[in-house]
Amino acid sequence: MGLKQTLTGPQMKKFLIFIIISISTFTTTSAQSWEMFTTENSNLPVDYIDNLVVDSNDNLWFHTNNSIYMYNQKEDKWHEFNQGNSNLTDGFTYISIGKDGSVYVSSNHIFKFKENVMNFEIVEENIKCEKFVFDENGVLYFVNQVNVYAKEGDKIKEIYNGQTDGPNYPTDLIVDNNNLLWFSVDGFTTALHSYDGTKLNTLDSLFNENSRISIKSISLGDISNIWLGNGDNAIVLNYNIINERWLYFDKNNSPLGEKGTFSKSLTNSKSGSLWVLSALDVISPPISLFKYDGSDWFEYSVDKAFNISTQDQIVLMDLAIDSKNNVWIGTNKGLIKFNETTSNIETKDENDISIYPNPTSNQLTIDLKENQAISYTISDLKGNIVENRKDNFSGQLNIDLKSFPIGTYIIELTLTNNQKIANKFVKE
Repeated sequence: MGLKQTLTGPQMKKFLIFIIISISTFTTTSAQSWEMFTTENSNLPVDYIDNLVVDSNDNLWFHTNNSIYMYNQKEDKWHEFNQGNSNLTDGFTYISIGKDGSVYVSSNHIFKFKENVMNFEIVEENIKCEKFVFDENGVLYFVNQVNVYAKEGDKIKEIYNGQTDGPNYPTDLIVDNNNLLWFSVDGFTTALHSYDGTKLNTLDSLFNENSRISIKSISLGDISNIWLGNGDNAIVLNYNIINERWLYFDKNNSPLGEKGTFSKSLTNSKSGSLWVLSALDVISPPISLFKYDGSDWFEYSVDKAFNISTQDQIVLMDLAIDSKNNVWIGTNKGLIKFNETTSNIETKDENDISIYPNPTSNQLTIDLKENQAISYTISDLKGNIVENRKDNFSGQLNIDLKSFPIGTYIIELTLTNNQKIANKFVKE
């Protein structure tokens, strides 16, 4: 059955903020692009956006209780699927992307989307679950209340019972690149579990030592890294599968972990960067989007981009990233799109302008050589301006850093032709 309704694409409101980032040996100017879609300023079907996912074709998906919505970015169209115009049944609980990139949805059955006919087919009958995932062999893993089950063919096997030493509730589950199931549980005890098809392995030593840690979300990084989001205080954990080691990110080694903050969701981009969404007490500013690229943390303010206040009661729901590194944020009042768009990439030879030493302790020297600059700005990784000077600079410029706190900074030079050059440096 065809679509009952096809909605035209959103008419976008654009909000722009700028930050400078240095990438590899290139000098890069990066403009943050923020957009907010609502039912009032676009053809977004509903404002409450939860269980947001992106498929292998960059289509966005989310659901309400009685409808499944897909946004086709290439065609700039919204599509709605429900019991009245497709093979689906009401009461949707979850949308999952399979290892083959297929889209699956659950109600009282599990359905698979068939793009060639723009409809769904039942692939698992009479399976009621809160969350589920398929591995590369078609084995179904699903959560029903406090238990986790595996279904292979017609056989269903219980692999975890949350009533034991509980109740403990499975909060999230994924399948890694080695076809191993990983799922997190929270309740009387907190743990990360893995399952290889026969044996259940429990990793709980870190959580036994830190009772305040809970797990609300789980994401797969590269082939060796599992990322866990702690709801309270927005702490992030990393488990290296190969080395069997834990990394712990809180306020002591990252911008995360402030008291009272709450992380709703985290996910990894295809490039491997980790993205974390947090707010104060779930709904209050500061509402921040954090990125970890493997060495540095970057913080982007959501509330400042849209002038959000506590009275606005914005609730963060979910986070997803497409292949173009657009970050999509589902809220109770609309859909937010964020992009670290890269422009003005300068491939100037490193001999043209030299910035040294890096790292440095007391002074940063900029050798402009044949160039002239009219200003420079130094910012921290949160975008706060630490120093800003306007003058006519030529030759060598020495900047005193003695009063700067230890950390990583970004310096942006504006040349006389308005070309902007940026580099990252470390103050020790």
